[in-house]
Amino acid sequence: MLRTLKITAARKNLTSMHKTLRIDETIAVTNRDKKVLAVMRWEKYDAIRETLSILEDEALVKQLKRSLKEAREGKLIALEKIESEGGA
Repeated sequence: MLRTLKITAARKNLTSMHKTLRIDETIAVTNRDKKVLAVMRWEKYDAIRETLSILEDEALVKQLKRSLKEAREGKLIALEKIESEGGA
């Protein structure tokens, strides 16, 4: 969910925003009707940063795509089998 707040209101409410901001919410801070900042909970920022880090790793993205393709094709291995082989 995106909420918009003028920069003057954001400045006034900055010290209390963390109390009411939900994990699924982002505040677009505007200055003269132009979006200039995004305010979000740290957990959301950290998840976005982690996702970007994964997407920058070409080998990891290739492995993820291959794994998703195998899952769609039903080429799954039961967790019990992995555990019995000492893989988990």
